[in-house]
Parts: sequence; structure tokens; C-alpha cells
Amino acid sequence: VSKFVSLEELIAYIEAHLVGPGYELVNSYDFSEDTLSLRYEKVLFPGALDRYDYVSVNIHKPKAELETFYRATSGFQPDSGKEVITQEEAIAVANSLLEENEKITDVQLASVKANDFFGSTDGEGNLHLAYIISTESSVVYVDAYTAQVIGGDLYK
Repeated sequence: VSKFVSLEELIAYIEAHLVGPGYELVNSYDFSEDTLSLRYEKVLFPGALDRYDYVSVNIHKPKAELETFYRATSGFQPDSGKEVITQEEAIAVANSLLEENEKITDVQLASVKANDFFGSTDGEGNLHLAYIISTESSVVYVDAYTAQVIGGDLYK
């Protein structure tokens, strides 16, 4: 039986004692009528997240009880000796691949797994720090250090 009188109190406890410092809440949604789902990702440095080092939490809302807790770690470390390209430089690279009138809907700096989409030859599955540039129909991964396209995807 939960000792917490509110969801806010339980979430504060989870963040302080289970998730810990260095993680940011990136997604919170009602998985079902009774279940709240939270996802925290590791902060690599301000403005950059590791999508493969995360904590996933499900909370039973009516009882204010923790249902599931899952932690995944990647061991990924950004290259502290190199300068990160600007967001504008990454957008320019992505625009060279996108359709002429494709509007960019989101840009994030995070860890990604390279793939062979858009002709990338980096090697499938290698982790990189990259700009994730999204449109309504596709996403392009631009390496944050080399400005090379390292993959992406089309939405179906």
C-alpha cells in the first residue's frame, strides 16, 4: 500500500531517490486511465540528451503507487575535446537532403544510432551525438561534430 498521499509527492520521491540527478523529464503521458507514464533521459550537457540512457516509470494514479521502474544505460560519452557545430549548420546540411518546401518541425541535440538511411556509411548502430532534424515526413541525423549525415528515417 502506498505511503504517498498524492501523485506529486510520489513523483518527487521517485525523482529524488530513484531517478537521481542528471536526468530530465522528457515525456509524461497517460498510458491508460489509471496509469501515468514518465520517461527521463540523461543530460549529456545543457541542451543535449542521451536517448539510450534513460529511466521509464509507470505510476498507478488512483493508488499513487509505483507500478514499474526500468533503467537503461548506454555508456555513451560525448567527445569533450571537440566543438559542436551550430544548429543552423546542421539544418543547412539537412536541407540539402530534404524536399524544397519541407518545413522543419523540430530540432534536438541527442545521442542517436547511425543507420544507412540517406546514404550514410558510418555503420549501423554506432552511437553519435547528433542533431535530430524532423519534418512532418522524415528525420535526418546530422553528426554534431563532423556535420555529416549519419542516418535518418521516413515516417509512414
